Amino acid sequence: MSASLPGPPEASDVGLPPAVPEAPDHDIRAVLAITPFRRLWLALGLSSLGDWLGLLATTALAATLAQTSSGKLLAVSGVFVLRLAPAVLFGPLAGVVADRLPRRWVLVYGDVLRFVLFCTIPLIGTLWWLYVATVLVEIVGLFWMPAKDATVPNLVPRKRLEAANQLSLVVTYGSAPVAALLFSGLTLASGVLDGVWSHLEGNPTYLALYVNALTFLVSALVIWRLEFPQSTNRAAKQESILRTAVEGWQYIGRTPLVRGLVLGMLGAFAAGGFVIGLAPAFVSALGAGSPGYGTLFAAVFLGMALGMWIAPRLLSEFSRRRLFGLSIAAAGVWLILLSSIPNMALAVFFTVGLGSCAGAAWVTGYTLLGLEVGDDVRGRTFAFVQSMVRVVLISVLALGPIVAATLSRVLHLPTTVHINDDVALTYTGVMATFLLAGLGAIAIGYVSYRQMDDRKGVSLVADLALAISQRQLHDPPARRSPYPGRFVAFEGGDGAGKSTQVRLLGEWLGEHGHTPLLTREPGATDAGAKMRDVLLHGGDLSPRAEALLFAADRAHHVETVVRPALYRGEIVVTDRFADSSIAYQGTGRDLGTAEVAQLSRWATEGLVPDLTIVLDVEPDTGRSRRADEHDRLEQEPDDFHARVRERFLALAQRAPSRYLVVDAALGPQEIHRRVVQRLAPVLPESTIERAAREVREAADEQARQAAQRQREHHAQVEEQVLAERQARRRAEEQARRAAREQAELEAKVQAAAEQAAAAKAAAERAAAEQAELEARAAAAARDRAAREADEAAREATRQAAREATHRGRHHRADDTLVQPTVAPGEPPALEDEIFDLGEREQR
Repeated sequence: MSASLPGPPEASDVGLPPAVPEAPDHDIRAVLAITPFRRLWLALGLSSLGDWLGLLATTALAATLAQTSSGKLLAVSGVFVLRLAPAVLFGPLAGVVADRLPRRWVLVYGDVLRFVLFCTIPLIGTLWWLYVATVLVEIVGLFWMPAKDATVPNLVPRKRLEAANQLSLVVTYGSAPVAALLFSGLTLASGVLDGVWSHLEGNPTYLALYVNALTFLVSALVIWRLEFPQSTNRAAKQESILRTAVEGWQYIGRTPLVRGLVLGMLGAFAAGGFVIGLAPAFVSALGAGSPGYGTLFAAVFLGMALGMWIAPRLLSEFSRRRLFGLSIAAAGVWLILLSSIPNMALAVFFTVGLGSCAGAAWVTGYTLLGLEVGDDVRGRTFAFVQSMVRVVLISVLALGPIVAATLSRVLHLPTTVHINDDVALTYTGVMATFLLAGLGAIAIGYVSYRQMDDRKGVSLVADLALAISQRQLHDPPARRSPYPGRFVAFEGGDGAGKSTQVRLLGEWLGEHGHTPLLTREPGATDAGAKMRDVLLHGGDLSPRAEALLFAADRAHHVETVVRPALYRGEIVVTDRFADSSIAYQGTGRDLGTAEVAQLSRWATEGLVPDLTIVLDVEPDTGRSRRADEHDRLEQEPDDFHARVRERFLALAQRAPSRYLVVDAALGPQEIHRRVVQRLAPVLPESTIERAAREVREAADEQARQAAQRQREHHAQVEEQVLAERQARRRAEEQARRAAREQAELEAKVQAAAEQAAAAKAAAERAAAEQAELEARAAAAARDRAAREADEAAREATRQAAREATHRGRHHRADDTLVQPTVAPGEPPALEDEIFDLGEREQR
């Protein structure tokens, strides 16, 4: 409510500006204008599209990977079961996570994980990994959905929650037919692209899986950029996970409305689960095959989207509790028709009808849950519903084939009924199962209707016909532009204590710096006082004349008193307003609530109180409080006042964001406390509050400036410390560089000295070697000269010997020279030895 209240006006707004249209509470465009919700809604649409596309792709891939016909059926059923099975273990934990952890990051990480998991399915390409990835994807989804559902009420005003839930559910289930068409298109495109990308060859579902993964990645990017308020149960963070989950279950169990809604939704899904599990066999019996399965799959979810979108609008004034049970029963009727006429064309039509009723029941139940459940347990409640829905679906998916097979054996099905020569209808065990499911849905709807009926004694047919025929009167006209004041109305039966509460609230408003204007209907103006006398104390009036007089008084009252005060910024508190006419004349006088409501809207130009407090009082209690003084309306019997009371409560139930219902049996001060508690957060700023705010802002500004100065001082100190540290580091670096250069220089000098010493030693070694070589050469020369001298001497000796020998021989020949005689054993003479040596050398 507070989000929809106008803020203070500009100077130019003072006065009565012309009427400017303001969107009604259920306007879809007004909900989508809320940026955080719109972005979350887009992310939800992408994730839902990916979910449905992934379901189609994984079931089709499972059938492809299986080898036998029975194996294909089991593989597809296995995918369904594995998508639902994790809810048994992880559903309660997911609810606790949604109530404890930051929901934004739960959503982002969940989408990223699903992106990765879906990418791995075609990359690995095995049936076992398909099953593993399916389980992991479902576990992540169990955490993602409660976080999303619990976040939506924090992003939109309470008065627009129903429209937000409607949009969320429509995009969740309405994306299923889009996914079916996209899946068909991607499988066809895969046949064209497999020539470019061989990975797709023979695997037409791979492309769909990659596109499916991409939707989750884009969704994560959208949510990552989204900022929205986080409201989780801080107290629950101190408790154990088990206790937190048990408290959520206990809340559901002890709250009758929530318990009834949950049981009704589970029963409806139990009946619909048979259709989901047996649809392939059903279309196969009709000869439609896989195209028929895809068509039926799209039809049921198209119907759900239509039901979610149309039912709240078509039956805007119809009791939501009645609509819930009625929708479940109507879905059962469509199921019976589906089982009775086995024709594919009619089956599509019946399936759309079935989906429409299921969608109406789902959005109604979801909205009632969202309005009734507080934020601290909202995540656990939605997680419980989603988990139990999956548990029920697992059960019926497992029982569906068994029930169908049993009925086939017991009833000897299939059997063919020949209508004529051209028309024959074949009935199977699957169709018999549909019949039982339809009867079960009707029973569940009837029980739910009986338990939740809030208009007992009113004909259902008449109520439904009136809601349909008069729906055009339910759209409120455009309201005027926002006003700076606030408009509060007290409603309730006679004797409820409204006048006392108006007075107490006026005193409280004055004490807190507001300018209250206390008024009443009828009789707040001079003309109104005369009409009040006629209405309450005059003679008999026809019901229509009475309604018109009340409308006339209200029109004059609003135009001359209420609206000018609102534009002056005052807090207008009225004892009765338009709801009294709807309750007393519309219901009590049986003139029709729609007509009377339209009359009041026209009279007030669409002015609606910002808050209406309904003081609920029993008719006999109100009569005892009125003592002996009774006006025309107070004199009516108790059944009249009972109908009036029911209408007040019904009005409050349909727009809880604008109503506060308080038990009038409580003490006046307790009632006043509850009224103030609800009203205080949405009141404009009073003069006292403005002065206190200015003082706080001045103190905050001083504190901010002091903190800024302190930060600047700290920054300067840090800069100085940093400069000194940098200077020290530079000096140390320079010293290290100088030391390094000195060490390098010394190393170079040492190396040069070592090189010089090595060169000197080498020179000395070379000189010594040269001297040695020269000495050796001189010695060799001397030796050679000696040898040459010896050789010359020997040669001279030999030459002399030869000459002597020659002369001796010549002498013996000529002069008969006698040879010397050598005695035996004596050594030869020296001359003989020398001559003999010479001869040997000569030889």
